[in-house]
Amino acid sequence: MRMNYRSMLLLLMLPFLVSSQDLRTVFEKNNNQTATFTECMDYYRTLDHRFKSITMIKAGRSDVSYPIELVIVDRDGFSRADQIRAKSRAIVWINNGIHPGEPEGIDASMMLARDLVTRKEYKGLLDKVSIVIVPVYNIGGCLRRNNTSRTNQNGPEFYGFRGNNNYLDLNRDFIKQDSRNAKTFAKTWQAWQPDVFVDTHTTDGADYPYAISVLPGMRGKLGNILGDYLYDKMLPQLYDGMKNAGEEMIPYVEFRDRMEDGVYAFYDKPRFSSGYAALYHSIPFVIETHMLKPFARRVQATSLLLWQILQYTAAHQSEIKNIRTASAASMQKSDHYPIRWKLDAASPKMMAFRSFGTKSIYYPVLCDSLYCYDPQSGLQQNIPYYENYIPELIVSLPDYYIIPQAYEDVIRSLQRNGVHFTRLSKDSLVRASYYRLGDFKTVPTPYENHYLHTNLQVTEESMSYPYLKGDVLVPVRQESMQWIIQTLEPQAEDSYFAWNFFDGVLMRKEYYSDYAFAPFAEQEISSKPELAKAYKSYLTSDSSSARRMADKLEFVYYRSRFSEPYYRLYPVARIFNAR
Repeated sequence: MRMNYRSMLLLLMLPFLVSSQDLRTVFEKNNNQTATFTECMDYYRTLDHRFKSITMIKAGRSDVSYPIELVIVDRDGFSRADQIRAKSRAIVWINNGIHPGEPEGIDASMMLARDLVTRKEYKGLLDKVSIVIVPVYNIGGCLRRNNTSRTNQNGPEFYGFRGNNNYLDLNRDFIKQDSRNAKTFAKTWQAWQPDVFVDTHTTDGADYPYAISVLPGMRGKLGNILGDYLYDKMLPQLYDGMKNAGEEMIPYVEFRDRMEDGVYAFYDKPRFSSGYAALYHSIPFVIETHMLKPFARRVQATSLLLWQILQYTAAHQSEIKNIRTASAASMQKSDHYPIRWKLDAASPKMMAFRSFGTKSIYYPVLCDSLYCYDPQSGLQQNIPYYENYIPELIVSLPDYYIIPQAYEDVIRSLQRNGVHFTRLSKDSLVRASYYRLGDFKTVPTPYENHYLHTNLQVTEESMSYPYLKGDVLVPVRQESMQWIIQTLEPQAEDSYFAWNFFDGVLMRKEYYSDYAFAPFAEQEISSKPELAKAYKSYLTSDSSSARRMADKLEFVYYRSRFSEPYYRLYPVARIFNAR
């Protein structure tokens, strides 16, 4: 069919018409509103439909019927990591709406995606960087829209709820992965392995003049190569870039009792998104805007920092990729690994910090007074900043772990998180190093769906343990090495022991009657000199007069041949010198 004049004119004008149509976001139309879940997804679908460089894909299940989706911004319209990496572009992952009551990143990312493909001054970034945006991670929480749950926040008019539909805080779920969201995230992360990871948030707590702060991954936990690069090269440029743009940024800090006593850096354990990202040598950032600043300023500050991160990554994309590779290679050569950290209280650095004074306010209805921040009385002082954490507990690394296949949840998690393993081809009695679990503490009320264990004490034993055909043999030195260690070393703070995956071994399965065992206890003490010596010491120790017969029998039973050999034995073998 021959094209008529009007059709040809329309075709020629189409690029102009597309670019001139209204692509303003909900936020841009009203600076105190954030997009609903539906508005956000519809907006990205519009961009996907209009621009080749933007593609939406389904990542997997969420806690509700809607899937978690990814928005890929790539110059060539690629939607797979292997395609993008073949072009040597860096990958930046932006995670939004994990706490949907903190929605700045949701709105900032919508504008970011649009501007990357419509504004000429930004298109050059896509030659070096591709962006993966999670529009809304906590979909269930985003759908619980309200205007009351964030009582200490200045806008927007309506927003989502912190918890998901299981009432979980999803930013505590990255290692244990109870939620569908976390399971989807882990599998998707393994497919993309981003070079830079950004999670967008809003603060709670102290008041101060700054509108935005940043929480980078902990220097020590990132290792010397990646940690030094982030703190000595990348972060200074980001701070300078934000200050030059008129929005001074500070580190995300937690406060001691008084401002002059100093502030300290946040400890991002693997349960948090940034802590999880660090396990895979990704450069992690958490953006925290200040809750009491106007919503419009918070969105604009988030947008500005996202641009700063993208611009730095584009300018140094080869360097970042090489640093990550070197960091992973160095880690795999290690024979020891720190699994617990503590604040280095001995070596703070001084930081210039602007703060507000305080004043006492009397509340007549409450009939009481409270010291509150006074924004009219600004202060600037040099205060101690405790930035560094140092290892508190270091373990020697085995060559392999063996996990009984009965721990299905653990095995499934290995698979989701990119761990390579094989299965035993036959039943085997494996002599290796094992942990005997000693004292520990457990939280008195549930923490994020679990009774979290802390402060575990262990002793190491060399012994034989029966494994069966199909049990899992895990080589330690691989890409997921840090995830393996953090979950399988029981003394790690976010280990799978801490999160109750191995609680069965903490309870006896066989018992005795005192009258039936007492004759055997007599015989055991009489026939074993070492046991007799230990028992005598036990009787003469402090408070021995208060010991009941049941305590005495338990002392003997636990050390006798009748005791269960695997009671309180952590069932994961640690195999050294595997060759």
